[in-house]
Amino acid sequence: MLGVSKNTLHKYGAVSEQVVIEMAERALARANADFAVSVSGIAGPGCGTDEKPVGTVWFCLQISFCCKDSNSLLLV
Repeated sequence: MLGVSKNTLHKYGAVSEQVVIEMAERALARANADFAVSVSGIAGPGCGTDEKPVGTVWFCLQISFCCKDSNSLLLV
């Protein structure tokens, strides 16, 4: 639906900064919207790892009219 690249998913995993950025970018473009929010995380109770424990969450807010250099706001 959002078209996150298979390469990004394979390289970083679904719960990653890179994936939520791609999700928000694609949502913004495909919806022709002014802003988009994406979220990915590990809710538990299992499936966490040492690198990405249960409770890890990535949020991304992209605003199409915002900043010159970047239009992403990452909340960790």
